[in-house]
Amino acid sequence: MMPDARSQAFRDLRLAIAALGPHLQPKAAAALTDLADLVDRLDQPPADEAGDDAPEPLRHLLTLAGPEVAPLLLQQLVADLSQCQRDIVGAVERDDWQSGRNGSHVLMSLAGSVGAVALQSLAEAMNAAAHRQDMDDAVRLLPQITAEIGIVIRMIEATPPVLPLAEGKR
Repeated sequence: MMPDARSQAFRDLRLAIAALGPHLQPKAAAALTDLADLVDRLDQPPADEAGDDAPEPLRHLLTLAGPEVAPLLLQQLVADLSQCQRDIVGAVERDDWQSGRNGSHVLMSLAGSVGAVALQSLAEAMNAAAHRQDMDDAVRLLPQITAEIGIVIRMIEATPPVLPLAEGKR
């Protein structure tokens, strides 16, 4: 599903904020963090739209989990994505290629399991950079990955635990 113009604009803004952060002094970086928080508040879907954009793989996982387990699944997905972000950022900061490969591999699986195609593609690129030990590529990808993880986490947090499958998928 192609994102609408508003969603794409917010995604582009988050990517720009993430890309600018490493180039700023601490005081300016703090202001940028405030801007990112403001963007998050502006980009909240109305309550009646929350979850409408959940990719089909996530909908399918929630259906399989059932109403009792689905809320826990959503919480665990957010926790796992957050841990992947910490692992990958730390790996790049420490030149730890093994951790970079491991973190990006887990992220590829998580992203694929919820239908986050853009994040999965970025994780695959980071995994390839880690295998090549290409620091320039890893540093270039890092802001994009962190921004995209944030986007996917917000999508998961806006997803109600029980969603109907799309027509014809039952």
